This record gives sequence, structure tokens and C-alpha cells, in this order.
Amino acid sequence: MKYLLHIIAMCLLLAGCGRNSKTDRQMNMADALIESRPESSLLILDKIDAGTLAPHISKL
Repeated sequence: MKYLLHIIAMCLLLAGCGRNSKTDRQMNMADALIESRPESSLLILDKIDAGTLAPHISKL
């Protein structure tokens, strides 16, 4: 039973990791720039399509 729960947890973890790589790159870039260039970071965040974030927000 414990083994089965571990397999189910691993499947859920892997399914949850399927993110939009373009959005992830934009978020990482904005995060890297937030301290040194906040205006550039905001411009990057403004360019992200909110529709790509909706599936991830609903999981929270």
C-alpha cells in the first residue's frame, strides 16, 4: 500500500511539473532583474499572457 501511494505521489508530481517553458523563462528573467532593473522586470511580466498562468493558479 505504501509503495502504491509513492507511485501515485510521483505521478502527481510529474504531472504538476509540466509548465509552459516560455513563461518559466520569462518569470526567471524577471526574477533575476527585479533587484537591479525593476522597470525591465515589470516590462517582462507585463508581456506574459495571463491565460498561460491560469492553469497553474487554479492548482493553488
